[in-house]
Amino acid sequence: MNIILDTCIILYAAGVSNKLSKTAVELMENPLNQLFLSPISSYEIIVKYKLGKLNLSKNPIEFIRQCREEFNLVELPVTEKDVECVFELPQFHGDPFDRIIISQAISNNFFLLTPDQQMHNYKSAKIIW
Repeated sequence: MNIILDTCIILYAAGVSNKLSKTAVELMENPLNQLFLSPISSYEIIVKYKLGKLNLSKNPIEFIRQCREEFNLVELPVTEKDVECVFELPQFHGDPFDRIIISQAISNNFFLLTPDQQMHNYKSAKIIW
């Protein structure tokens, strides 16, 4: 299964919080699943860190690199198709980071691992938690 991780999932998995669901842990540990991280999540982590809204034990670039290696995350580049999908999305979610991540899940037909209840409103997305 191809799974895009929401930004908060990386933070939870890396120990910034212990909020991962049992299902999330099982999905992330299953070697048959391919885990993807959008560069949008990297951007969100960097922005929140620079604004003082995210406390990390190391700089965000090192943090992201470590997470990519530790969790065997594949980069999922943002494509024009992903961006066009944002135009079609209903306004359930106002966060621009989350809107592009949900668009990537939809346009690539991937699952999205997230606890974000607002994302569950997008019926064309395959949301798991």
